[in-house]
Amino acid sequence: MKIEINSTNAKIGIKTTNASLSIKQPKADFDLSSTLPKVKIESTLPKVTIDQSAAFSESNLKNPFELTKEFISIAKSAMYKAMAKNVDQGNQLADIHKGGTPIADQAEENAYLQFQRETGMVTMPRSGAKIDVIKGKLDIKVEKGKVNNNIKANKPIIESKMGKVEIYMRQKNSITMKAVKDKFDKKI
Repeated sequence: MKIEINSTNAKIGIKTTNASLSIKQPKADFDLSSTLPKVKIESTLPKVTIDQSAAFSESNLKNPFELTKEFISIAKSAMYKAMAKNVDQGNQLADIHKGGTPIADQAEENAYLQFQRETGMVTMPRSGAKIDVIKGKLDIKVEKGKVNNNIKANKPIIESKMGKVEIYMRQKNSITMKAVKDKFDKKI
């Protein structure tokens, strides 16, 4: 008798699900505020004083008080000069007995010589203006500005799925044996 053996191999099935990873990074929360710098400037302007009174005085551009003072001075000087001349001429006439021609000399002087003057040419005014400068001041004060920044970093959002590997039996193994009766072969 013959034995027939049939076998079926086992088959394994593998089913996989891939792993996944997702990372999202939200933007940071950013708050910015600032205080502006301040500049404070205080200034005192420079001053220039120009005194032209001497130049005006030399050019006969005087105020009434100055003119009055000058005229009084000129009048006093002329009066003293005339008094001295009169005394001098009176003394010459008193000494007429000593000889000479005092009357003729005095007549010539009083008629012609008293009007002779020396003249010259000058530029007017002879002196310039008096200029005084008072310096100005500049005071600068600076207040610093500030920048306040509040930054809050957000954590990343991470999502992950684990991968899977499923192993299953797609086909079971088997062995079948059967006896075939056709021929009986006997060996000893």
